[in-house]
Amino acid sequence: MDAPSLEDLIRNGTMSPAIGATLHAAALARASFLIFAKPRWAGKSTLQAAMLLHAPPGTPVRNVGDDGDDIDALAAEAKGGYLVIPEIARDSTMPGYIWGEPVRRAFAARGCSLAVVLHADAADEALGIVRENRVPETDLGRLD
Repeated sequence: MDAPSLEDLIRNGTMSPAIGATLHAAALARASFLIFAKPRWAGKSTLQAAMLLHAPPGTPVRNVGDDGDDIDALAAEAKGGYLVIPEIARDSTMPGYIWGEPVRRAFAARGCSLAVVLHADAADEALGIVRENRVPETDLGRLD
């Protein structure tokens, strides 16, 4: 099954048209973004995928792999597009769940935008998780 679009999420009542328009504009601008919610199955990855569908046509999108060892090569391939972090998490239960050095390398990559997901209840908690990975403030500032 294909990922739902932002229009699908508006139509099914997941978000308002105004929020959908804001997220659509962010994707068109290739803005770096961080999606967070605490519970599992809240729709974080679904929203990430929906936003990426609305990046300009031809935008390169590269997903971090199992252990994060491929970040430098993927960031180079994602130049002008998105480097996707499926989740910042201590436990590597799914492909692309990374912690520590791979997170720092992803945030340090230049020439591409970031599409990041993690589990947190609030923005301060989400940014605290990124900081716990010792991401420098200058790199954290890449999030739009």
